[in-house]
Amino acid sequence: MAEAVVTGSVHVVGAHGLGETLVSLLADFSRDLGISEVTFQRRAVLETDKARLKALLDKGALVAAEGAAKSELERLGLEVSTTPRAALEKAQVVVDATALAGTLRESYAALKNARGVIALQADASFGPAVAHGVNLAALRRGVDRLVRVASAPAQGMALLTAALAGSAGSRTASAVEGRFVSLMRSSDVGAAVDLPATLVLRTPVHAECGAEDAVTAEALLHGAGARVPITAQAAELNQQLMHVLTFGVTLREDVSTADALARLAEAERVALTEKLSPNPVFAFGRDHGYAGRMFNVAVVPRGALWVRNGREVMGAAWLPPEGSELYTAAALVLWFLEGEAALRRLDALKPYVFKDV
Repeated sequence: MAEAVVTGSVHVVGAHGLGETLVSLLADFSRDLGISEVTFQRRAVLETDKARLKALLDKGALVAAEGAAKSELERLGLEVSTTPRAALEKAQVVVDATALAGTLRESYAALKNARGVIALQADASFGPAVAHGVNLAALRRGVDRLVRVASAPAQGMALLTAALAGSAGSRTASAVEGRFVSLMRSSDVGAAVDLPATLVLRTPVHAECGAEDAVTAEALLHGAGARVPITAQAAELNQQLMHVLTFGVTLREDVSTADALARLAEAERVALTEKLSPNPVFAFGRDHGYAGRMFNVAVVPRGALWVRNGREVMGAAWLPPEGSELYTAAALVLWFLEGEAALRRLDALKPYVFKDV
């Protein structure tokens, strides 16, 4: 695609895990996305971090550090380009990928140059949750400056409900209720941890919704103009590959299984598959995604979907790890830089969004 007009700089706080992949993504696609500079901060640096940090610098990202972290980076032969404070004050968009974002909310709100601050791990007190393709259009420029990226399970619940309700096509059907069981992987494949036993998470967090992700999913749909009750039970599984959602979405009109599959096929960033295990789906993303990640929100196995009593669509979905959060974070960066018109630049990421897996 044609090179985009350069519009501004982005600073990522916490280039570890999802934050590291986001820095890599923004640096790799900086010209297509119209980003003039990508800086990132690591509060602590270990000897074992050298190769990963060097890979980010080789992509053109710049590291901001001071004190002991700066000394360690320089000892490792890595160039430090700026300080964390200078990077924060310069950036048009700030992304906090750490669990500390909520504690820094007031400091972020006081930044004068930043058009927006995006948190990847904050709770509802930080700002509204956002999922691209569900409620990003409801944000108000200049008003909603502090936002958070909805989790993969919350995005999955909201988008599957909206898609099955027909909002992805020309139909006007609406959902009555969405019920989910969220089975989350216990850790990332890159984490050096032992796998624990399956853990059922304490619920209800919320008297009506149950799990916290259900609260967020309901809020996402509300932001898109739909009031649909969402309930979910959550558990962690002793595996490292993909989150799994099982669902029952009740509609206001009768649908066939073929109708439901057609609606899912029309939905942006929902893929269909013949695979009944998440393992080959994960392998597909590893082989064909960006840094091993598909940017789909959900992958639905055709063979596990059916319609109960004419109106309740039952099924399961695999949630590609981190793909939905990365895509929504990139969309928010563009939206803060230039508004809705800039979202067309996400076309550069479309090769990693699949319709069939």
